[in-house]
Amino acid sequence: MKSLSILSIILVFLLFTNCVDKTHKESSKVNTALKKINDSLIKINNSVGVLTLSDKYSEKDTIKIYNEDGTLWYKFSYFYDDSDGEYDYYNKDFSPLAFHPDYFLLALNVSKIEKNRYEVVVNKNTQLKKYINKEESFLEYENWKEHVLNVYAVDFDSEQNPLRKKPNIKATQISYISDNLYQPKRIEGNWLQVTWKEKRKTYFGWIIWKEDHKLLIELLYLN
Repeated sequence: MKSLSILSIILVFLLFTNCVDKTHKESSKVNTALKKINDSLIKINNSVGVLTLSDKYSEKDTIKIYNEDGTLWYKFSYFYDDSDGEYDYYNKDFSPLAFHPDYFLLALNVSKIEKNRYEVVVNKNTQLKKYINKEESFLEYENWKEHVLNVYAVDFDSEQNPLRKKPNIKATQISYISDNLYQPKRIEGNWLQVTWKEKRKTYFGWIIWKEDHKLLIELLYLN
């Protein structure tokens, strides 16, 4: 009887250990997944805004980006001969927040505003910084709120950042439909109101657009 009791204790201990180990492994998987999500978010703690292409850009204009000492690092134009199917101004180190030569798309993360120039991040992966002169009238500066409201649409992780009826963490959740196009409407603090259509009817909801100096949304620039 005593041996049976000891055996029962051992079995319970082994079962408990197995459950703890399984819980730890599952927790580690969740933490790893959250870390990957967190690492992929755009950090805006060292950013004051975004430099974009304005409607003043014309065929005679050239984007010029400079080194800290004022020497030219890179220049390019959106007007080029594409008969060979290649972009004439390719630069492997130029990978900004957003860029597409065929759609006149440009978004450069501005890390600092100086007297006569902007310090910009020209490579979002390496955080390489260069400079653009303020005198370029075909470039437009936007703070982050302005920039988010000016993008075509946004996407978000509906599990980590659910759509809600009101800008409140306790507000009723709204179902997320991946085929819907969620367009930015207005901002209240860390909350972004988005609008979308279903069967010709317009709907509104709220998501958190930034937290701890990181964007919680994906910016979609092209329709």
